[in-house]
Formats: sequence, C-alpha cells, structure tokens
Amino acid sequence: MLKTMLRAPLALVSDPDFSALQRPSLACRVGLLRAVAVPTLRAVTFPQDEKYPLGVSWSERLEEVFRLNWTDRIRTMFRTGRLSMPALSGPGEAWRASFVRLNVRDCLIHVQDGPGLPAWVALVNVGKWTARGFTNWVLLPDGETLVTPEHRDSSLAEVQLSALAALYAAAGDAIGPWFREPAGPALAYRPANGNHLGHLVWNNLSGVHGLLAECETGGQPLIVYDLSIRPGADIYGSFGQLFPESSIQLRRPIDDDLLDVRAFVDATRERRHLLSFRLAEVPTSLRERIQRSVNKDMVASAVVPLVRKWLGRNGDGPRRPVLALGLRLQNRSVPDLAGFYEQVVRHLYTSCAPEGMFVVVDGMNAMPTGAIVAPESLIQREIAFVEELRLQLADLPVEVISCVGMTTAENLIWLSYADMFVAPQGGGLAKLRWVLNVPGYVLTSAINLSQSGRVFLYSHKGHTEAPAPLLSNRPDDVEDLFPNGPDGTPLISFEGSGGLSSINFRIVNPARILGEIEELFRASLNKAAGNESAFGNEMERQRKIVTTQ
Repeated sequence: MLKTMLRAPLALVSDPDFSALQRPSLACRVGLLRAVAVPTLRAVTFPQDEKYPLGVSWSERLEEVFRLNWTDRIRTMFRTGRLSMPALSGPGEAWRASFVRLNVRDCLIHVQDGPGLPAWVALVNVGKWTARGFTNWVLLPDGETLVTPEHRDSSLAEVQLSALAALYAAAGDAIGPWFREPAGPALAYRPANGNHLGHLVWNNLSGVHGLLAECETGGQPLIVYDLSIRPGADIYGSFGQLFPESSIQLRRPIDDDLLDVRAFVDATRERRHLLSFRLAEVPTSLRERIQRSVNKDMVASAVVPLVRKWLGRNGDGPRRPVLALGLRLQNRSVPDLAGFYEQVVRHLYTSCAPEGMFVVVDGMNAMPTGAIVAPESLIQREIAFVEELRLQLADLPVEVISCVGMTTAENLIWLSYADMFVAPQGGGLAKLRWVLNVPGYVLTSAINLSQSGRVFLYSHKGHTEAPAPLLSNRPDDVEDLFPNGPDGTPLISFEGSGGLSSINFRIVNPARILGEIEELFRASLNKAAGNESAFGNEMERQRKIVTTQ
C-alpha cells in the first residue's frame, strides 16, 4: 500500500482527482521500511527494475543528493520561478518534482526522473539555524528502502510519509494541476520560536529578505503565506511594514487548528509549492529595513524628539556619554549583576566621563499592543533591579533610564544613542547588535566560551555584515557556578554543540574586564566626538536609527 502511495505522482497523469490517495487506509505502519546508511550504500543489493536500473553511477548520484546545499538551491528556485531536483536515473534535472512543506523545518519532495519512471521521495531540512539546508533521507523508487546519512530508525520517516498522504487527500482535485503545471514556489512565513528577539531577525526576517532579493533579481513575484501564530504581535513591525515592496503578494489563510493544512490547500489551488525558508545571516540592508519599520511605529516616532532632548542630542549643550546595560536575571548571568554594573559605571565615570553619563537599562519588552508576555515575577525583578542600581549610583552625576516594559520599538530608540553596551549573553543582544550594531562587551560563562558556537554569532562576519567591535570576557575571567546533582557532583547544563549553557558564573578577574570595557568605551567616545579612531565612518551610520522628521 505504501508503494502505491509513493508512486502516486505517476497516477496523476491518468487519475486527475487523485482518488488513490484519498483512502484512509494509506496510513504508514511502523517497521515497513528498511533503513540503509549512506556510508554502506554501495555494498547494498537493491531490487533491479528494467525501467530503473540501480547501478554504481546511480549510487553516486544519490550520494550527491545528500551533499546538496538546499539553501542555495531554494534561492535559485525563487529567482527563476522553477522547481527543480537532480535526477537519480541519469545526469541532469528530474522531469517533475513536487515540494510539500511539513513544518517550519522540513519539506518532502516527490520526484519523477522522467515519464514512466517510478517516483522517489526525499525529506530536506530547509529551515535549520545554519548556513545551509540539507537532505535528511531519501526513499528509493522501490518504495521500501530508506537511505539516511547515518544509521537511524525509519519510524519517523513513515509518520512523515503518512502526513504527505493526508495533505494530498486534503487538497483533492487541485493536486493534479498543481503537480503537472506548477506556477512556482511560495514562502510559508512562520517564526519558529514565536517572536523571539534574535531568531526573528537572524532566521525568519533574514529568510524573507534574502528571497525577496532573489525574486527581484529574477523578475519573479514573492508569494508569501503568513502563518504567524501571533497576528498583530510583530515586535519589529507588521509584515507589511517590514516588507512594503509591491512585488510581494501576501496571503493569510484562516487561522485555526488546521492553519498548516489550509495553507497547503490554498497554495495548491494556486499551483504554488509551499516552502519554509530561513537563513542565518544579518546583512546591513536587513538591519536598515528593520530600522525603517521602527521609524513607522507611532509610539517610537513620537518618542524620538523626547529622547534627543533628554540625552542632550539637539546640539544645545555638552554631549554626555550613554552606556547601555543589558538585563538577564533568570539564568546565564552573574548572580550579583547589579553590584558588578555599579563597578562598571563607577570605573567609567572616574576614567572617562567625569562630567557624568546616562545609563540606559535594556530589559524585557512589551508587545506593540502593550501586553507583556514575560512572567510578571521576572518583570518585577527587573524593575527592582533598576531601582537598586539607581540607589547604588545616587552619589554620581549619572541618570539611570529604564526600558523595562517599553515596546521593542521604543526601546530601540533609546538604545540607538548608546555609545556602547555591557550585557550577559542572551537574546536581548539581537536589539543591540543585529538591529543597531552597537559596539559592546558580552559577559558569559567559561563553558560557553569553550564549547558553544553561538557565543560569537553577534560578531562573526559570516552571520553579521560589517559588525561593530564586540569583546567578551575570557574563560579564566569567570568561575562557572555548576549546580550539583543528587550525588553531589556538578551538573554541566549544556544544550549541545550549537546551543548555550544556562548556568550562571562569578567574575573572578574584574580588573581585566573593567580595563577592556574602559578601552572600548573610550574608543567609542572618540568616534562619537568626531575623532578618527579604530571603527571607521560606517559604524555610526549603521547603528543609529534614522531620525529625520
């Protein structure tokens, strides 16, 4: 039965209503497929078919499918408007390929190399937080052999194939024209982590921005199905505000429990093949796009004159430095963060800013509607933190400004005037780095510095175009505070090679950290005063929101 389902693209030619896939008995059974790993592929004997000989060259082409860079391939498809997949039966492209989005990461591709040839299926990941998508598995034309990069169980693949059958059944009569005469790809837009400050910019908005550039280059429209799970809660502006280009055609299916199915059916009726797509990069043009959107926010635009006057940026008085301090109190931070921040401000006041300074505290934000989704207890802790810091600095000519509870757009206006920042590693850095490109100093644990690739996301040129300077403490500047397990041994809380540990840490070398913060702060002040220094003329332009009224 599964074989029948997998060869269904052939049936489309003679079965326009796709009735063969509308029977409920097509659900997959666990254990039906046999799994083969790529490294052992050439040693496996496959059933021979006179229409589809499985020789060594065929195996080599299959290996090539696993080496495909799906990020680049999808860019090309949107630029050309043509769906494509390499053939397994010979060199070149397959005759037909249908793309079916399963979720924010995975897409199933039904491939037919040529008329009369049996179909094969691939699952590709097109929404990973990496620089390239990749192939997860391939189901061979025999309908029984599942090839994977390494040995793994086939049960998940069987569930995914059942989902494919269910989507085909839901689309009904529209499947035939969709398969035979595709109009091209369409983008399914849904932030994978809701409205996470960082992933929204780095992955989701970056993906739309990148595909829009491809479509404009190729003269193609960008069809977007907005599947956001929180309509109206777009923290950097609505989709239309962020992407006002006339070449974008926005679709919004009915939002209910069947949203993903409705999106597939609606796209199928337009003969569009729906794909998710994410990138892992923040070009300057995306940063400027977000800044333009913030300028259109009514609250933020009204706040600009107030902020400029408050901070003395109207040219009618001396310019006092602005230091931004990031808050992270729940984990991955210094237990006495307020005490350390007091040291930072006192040190900079003594060494660099005897006339005084502004301290802008960056905290949890409200949604554009004013609603705060963060736990109330955490918001109260942040408010109490700011009050404690104010008391600790009351004897200095320092004004502490709290952004806790502001909308993200309003928060960004205040942060855009910062000369530099100091903050623990966390999602809040997205505002300071990916949206504003402020130079700064990041505090993090020794285990993150030594084991996590994400520590340097905000400064690596592969992820951020023209990054402003970003420094961090060294592993021996801190002592990690591992919690103890039931047997008294330390528990290393770590989310994996690409993740971040959530453990807290204690600063053991404050003198070196304070010295490095001072050096960066002094250089930033020199640049802000118009002196040529280490950063170049682009830094100020890139990191400040345009405030032309």
